[in-house]
Amino acid sequence: MANPLLTLSDRRIADEIKRARQADEDERVWRHKLAGLGARCAAWYAGGVFAAVYAVHTTNYELGVTLFYYGLFVAGVGPLATAFSFWRAHTS
Repeated sequence: MANPLLTLSDRRIADEIKRARQADEDERVWRHKLAGLGARCAAWYAGGVFAAVYAVHTTNYELGVTLFYYGLFVAGVGPLATAFSFWRAHTS
């Protein structure tokens, strides 16, 4: 039988397995945080679209104009502000 090029002690193998499991757990936590961010951004966008669509269906002109521009603002700025606050919280 040929000698292996790299021999590792049992302790080193156990440390590598522990490190790999920790990396997998960290990746799972990070993906969970990103999924939450996506859900929050989608909620802001959906709320803005709902307000803009409702503005088209209302019979009150002043309320319709106000809701329409509010909906555009919320759908555009809400996800950006949420993503920016997430970025600020996770880059320090």
